Amino acid sequence: MMATRSLCLMVMSALLMGYGHSEVASAADGQAVYYVAPDGDDAAPGTREAPWQTPGHAGETAAAGDTVIFLPGEYSGRLVPRNSGTADAPIVFRADERRKAVLIGHDEGVRTTSEGGYASLANSARIEIVGRSHIIVRGFEVIDTGSDNKEGGWARIVDSSHVSIVDCAFSRGYVYMSFWVEGSEQIRIQDNDMARITNASDFWRVVNSSKVLIEGNSFSRVGHSTGRLLESQDAVVRGNVFHSGRSRNFEIGPTGCERILIENNILANQFNGGRAAGPVNQFLGERLIFRFNQTFGGAGRTWSLGGYSKNPHTHNRTFHNVFHANGGVALLAGTSYGNFRDLILQNNVFDRNDPHASGTQLQLTGGEAESFRIVRNVIYSGEEGADALLLYGRTPLSLAAAEAQDRWAARLEQPVTRTVAAGSGRSLPVGDASVFARLSEEREGRIAITVGELEDLAAVVGVDGERLQLDREIEWKADAPVTLLTGPAD
Repeated sequence: MMATRSLCLMVMSALLMGYGHSEVASAADGQAVYYVAPDGDDAAPGTREAPWQTPGHAGETAAAGDTVIFLPGEYSGRLVPRNSGTADAPIVFRADERRKAVLIGHDEGVRTTSEGGYASLANSARIEIVGRSHIIVRGFEVIDTGSDNKEGGWARIVDSSHVSIVDCAFSRGYVYMSFWVEGSEQIRIQDNDMARITNASDFWRVVNSSKVLIEGNSFSRVGHSTGRLLESQDAVVRGNVFHSGRSRNFEIGPTGCERILIENNILANQFNGGRAAGPVNQFLGERLIFRFNQTFGGAGRTWSLGGYSKNPHTHNRTFHNVFHANGGVALLAGTSYGNFRDLILQNNVFDRNDPHASGTQLQLTGGEAESFRIVRNVIYSGEEGADALLLYGRTPLSLAAAEAQDRWAARLEQPVTRTVAAGSGRSLPVGDASVFARLSEEREGRIAITVGELEDLAAVVGVDGERLQLDREIEWKADAPVTLLTGPAD
């Protein structure tokens, strides 16, 4: 539990720096409030009595501290802010009446590829924010009428910071990844509804970004996955409803994701549709926390904590979740992969999944048992004494059989040595490295440890005399306890 709490503190301390900006309901003193209406005139002064007409003019004109209010009606054209706001004076674009201002239409875009190799469609989304900061967009309905993947899109946020998209409704369209975030930080996607795109795509992708909050949204009816995080760090996905009905619901990775918190979400009705490439959600990365989520009504296997890529999937925590009444195995963990280690599955409920087959609730692919710990979970297939509650490699295990093996039990480890001096880095001096040297000879792979009262988590990749070589940089105090998370293979 200490390791889990340490991870939570690490994620949240990184994120607390990220959501300090707040929305202003109206412009500050000395700043302008402008109005836009479908029957307005861009040559007008932009008052309520004499409003502007187009989103394009509003985006070109608004400056730091300005608020632009869109009156009810339909607007063609694109909202593309020319200027940035500031922390104290953001630029606000909002609907006068919630979701009564409708941004509709499509434009032909230009396919661009970033340095990271990610392709997106530029110059076509209804809302496009590139290289800007401190922008707030609130309360619109956005309808993409494009009919192929070269025109349209909902929103595109690239190389920007402190951008909030709040309480908008997005629907229709054909563009791959209609809501695109790339190379950005301090992004808030909150209380939106996204529904009904018609191709084998995702609603949203967040790539190469950090400090992203995705909270309180509803996602339904998409071709491949409602959303995916790639090459991103320090993100929170909280309190959303994922209910695709056509495809899988949510994915992380398989590359470059670290310190992601996924909590209090509902994930329902994911389906193995013709374009979905299977119903399973993939959850791949490092130092990920998946807690207090509910997954039910899925067709087939619902979650894969994999290891399929070459990237490491380590130090992940899955606890206090409910997996109920899914059509296949609720969760698969790729424990046989060398890049998969130190995953704890604790205090979860697995209830009556896989009802049409063997009633298997949890599947591990084999490999070293120490890479995966199962602690105080409720596992029930709907049939007392079922023989295949867990599948380890190709061997079915009843709950009693699993509990009888040390590898399934939580271990109460004590500190095995202490640091000899305060310091930081990847080379940790300890008083006695003999136990680690012995473990290195007896077993392959890395040995997970925690250091100090706050339990900085790391893995031992080698032993050099009385120094432990670690897989990442940490800080430690003199005489800090060094505790093993896993013991030698049984």
